Amino acid sequence: MAELTCQQCGTGFTGKSHAKYCTGSCRSAASKAARQNRTQAHSRGTGRRSTAMTSAFTKASKAAHRKPVDGAAVALARVYARQIDDDPSRVDKLGPQMLAVLTQLGMTPKARGGQAEPQAGGDRVDRVDELRDRRASRADRAAAVDSPDTPATT
Repeated sequence: MAELTCQQCGTGFTGKSHAKYCTGSCRSAASKAARQNRTQAHSRGTGRRSTAMTSAFTKASKAAHRKPVDGAAVALARVYARQIDDDPSRVDKLGPQMLAVLTQLGMTPKARGGQAEPQAGGDRVDRVDELRDRRASRADRAAAVDSPDTPATT
């Protein structure tokens, strides 16, 4: 046991040579202070870091069908998203650059041929219409060779 000084409150205590804090509450307070310092460094004084653009990009990139060779472009788009989240006033400069990268990755309606993704349930209506059309076209066809009215010969 050694005589040590608490790094949080500065009081003396007896403990193992690697101990930094006199009690659990001092350890907790030091951890909380360190966490707040890290948050303030990221948020540039706004109190909380926004991650809207980064979250939207991550969600979209998971849904997109990418190849491993696209890794550099994905990383670049993620950097742009983080920079926009950190400083929204930079969207005028970084927005067009990020949009160009997203277009190259095929993650914009323009890159997908001008077609936006169908709304939820919209695809289902198209399938029902397709089935109705197929049923109607069946009625116009010739009768089957082995119709149920004809006895089978073996």
